[in-house]
Amino acid sequence: MSKIEVNTVDVASGSTLTIGSSGKTITIPAGTTIANSGTATGFGSDSDISWQAVVTGDTTMVAGRGYFVNTTGGAITMTLPASPSIGDTIMVVDYASTFNTNNVTLARNSSKIEGAEVNGLLTTNDQTHTLVFTDSTQGWKIVNQDTYSSMQTQFITATGGTATTSGDYKIHTFNSSSNFVVSQTGAGSGPASVEYVVVGGGASGGSGIAGGGGAGGLENQNLQLQVHIQQVH
Repeated sequence: MSKIEVNTVDVASGSTLTIGSSGKTITIPAGTTIANSGTATGFGSDSDISWQAVVTGDTTMVAGRGYFVNTTGGAITMTLPASPSIGDTIMVVDYASTFNTNNVTLARNSSKIEGAEVNGLLTTNDQTHTLVFTDSTQGWKIVNQDTYSSMQTQFITATGGTATTSGDYKIHTFNSSSNFVVSQTGAGSGPASVEYVVVGGGASGGSGIAGGGGAGGLENQNLQLQVHIQQVH
């Protein structure tokens, strides 16, 4: 195998440098640092995360990687990288929504976490953590912490009739033939059903000492349909 050692590789003309050819694999050894001057794009960004296969046992993490952690078989210890540098980033995701049953320990590996010399513990289902290393004073900082429950609930969306709102409900009133069109159903904790009421027009009372009018019938020309949709937080 040949080896070429140079300090700089640049194009002879034009502005495009091609490394390798179609179908080939370019390997960057573990531990290699790719510096981005701030003007390069599409390569070597410090924020790039390389996602790994699902983890089912204790693992020592590597900076720049994301880990789907499956704790269905028991608690797992994820050890943070040794001798980290500023900007080093790792991500941990609850793969099977079981962090509450079987916790994940973030072993600090001699570095601090949020300024404290204690290990971290992930105990919330669907939890995702992003940590970035700062310095020896604060160590690893949590820059993002989220769960599935924080996603916006999807409510029913529909059109048709005369739309009004009452409390948590949107009401579509139909006094004549028309279409009630649902363009989006509920998802997550959003309701996925509707309520409706059909009101028939009653007759008026007679004059003088006549009795009251009859109850509303189900004659088509007297019907009013109301569809109630819960769609407000």
